[in-house]
Amino acid sequence: MRKSTLSHLTLMFALLTFSACTDGPKPDSLDLDEDLACTQRGATAPEWVCGNVEHDEMQIAIGKAPMSKIGRSFTMSEATADGVEKIKRDTFQYVQKRVRTFARTLSPELGELTNASEARIATAVSEADDKDFKQIKEWEHPVDKELFVLIGIQDKWLDRQTHEELLLLYKKDSAVWEAFEDDDGEDELEDFFD
Repeated sequence: MRKSTLSHLTLMFALLTFSACTDGPKPDSLDLDEDLACTQRGATAPEWVCGNVEHDEMQIAIGKAPMSKIGRSFTMSEATADGVEKIKRDTFQYVQKRVRTFARTLSPELGELTNASEARIATAVSEADDKDFKQIKEWEHPVDKELFVLIGIQDKWLDRQTHEELLLLYKKDSAVWEAFEDDDGEDELEDFFD
C-alpha cells in the first residue's frame, strides 16, 4: 500500500510539472507605447487630440472641423469656432463655481445677493471676446484632413474679469456697497482672486 501511495504521488507530481510547462494561453498585457497611444481613425495623433491634456492654470477645449473645399483658412476658422463654443461652456462652469465659493466667505445677505447673480456673472465672463481665447496647437489628420485645434484661456484672466463683475454688482447699490466694505469685502475679494 505504501508503494501505491508513492506511485500516485509521483504520477501527480509528473502531471503538475508537465501541465506547468505547456504553452497555454497567456494573459493580455499592455504595451504602454502602443496600446495607450492616441489614434484618430487609424492615424497616430498627439495626446491632446484625444483629450489627454489638463492644465492647472487654464481652461482648455478641442475644436475640430472637416477640411473645407473653400480652403484651410476657412477650416481653421470653423475648428477654432467649435473649440471656442466648447470652452465657453467650461468657463461658464468655472466662473460659476468661483462665484459660489466666494459667496460663502461673505455675510448671509451679501452671500445671497452674490449667489443670485452667479449665472449672470458667469455668462458675462464666459462670453468673452473670441480674441481672448487662444489657439495653442493644431493638428491635421493625414488621411481625411480633419483639422483639430487646442483652445485655451487662462484662469487668471477669468478671475480678473469675475473680480470686476463682482465689484460692479456690489457698487450698483450704495447700501450693498457699504455692507460690502463693512464686511472687509474688498480685501476678501482681492485675496480670493489673487
